[in-house]
This record gives sequence, structure tokens and C-alpha cells, in this order.
Amino acid sequence: LSFDLQDGESLVAHDAIKYKGEGIDANLGFEAVGANILNVTLSGNTAKIKCDAAPTLIRYAFQKQDVSGFIANKFTAHRGLVRTTSTRQSVTIPGATLYRWIPTFEITL
Repeated sequence: LSFDLQDGESLVAHDAIKYKGEGIDANLGFEAVGANILNVTLSGNTAKIKCDAAPTLIRYAFQKQDVSGFIANKFTAHRGLVRTTSTRQSVTIPGATLYRWIPTFEITL
């Protein structure tokens, strides 16, 4: 999958500690329908998703697990770990870094 990024931006995987490792797997938030994902690699503006068969649909950041029961869980909605290298410091929260996250999507193949 190719993403239309700004000049100088690349895709990166955010640290899984964001969700304390709960409700997210090694596929960074990608799901395949009709196939199993073997691995996901990010390079430049491309996410390469290797599957064991031809998928009929690729989803990103769709939450399929009910995570509302995890203790102190602040993230009960869609989960994904792919963002760009673009960051900014928050002007309203001192010391907080803002990231440009890849939005939820699905693509029929």
C-alpha cells in the first residue's frame, strides 16, 4: 500500500507500549480478510503486507477486540501503530509530542 505523504515524511511504527501491548499485535493494526498476515514492513511511504493467500479486503486500525475491560485503558476505540515521521510539540500541553497518525481505512481488493 502506498500513502500520499508530505515531502520528507516516512511511515514508522509507533512503540506498542502506547496500548500496553493489549489489543494490538505485530501487524501494527492491519487486518486481512481471506488470508493471514505473515508480516508487515514499512519503508518510505509504503506498507508491505505479506499474506499466505490473496486477501479480499485490507483493514487498518479497526478494533475487533473488546478492550474496555483492561485496567486503566484509555484507548477503547480503533487501534493502529502506524504514523508518519512528522511530529510537533503541543502548544497546550507542555512537553507533549503530537504525531501524524494514519487514519482508519479499509480497501476491497
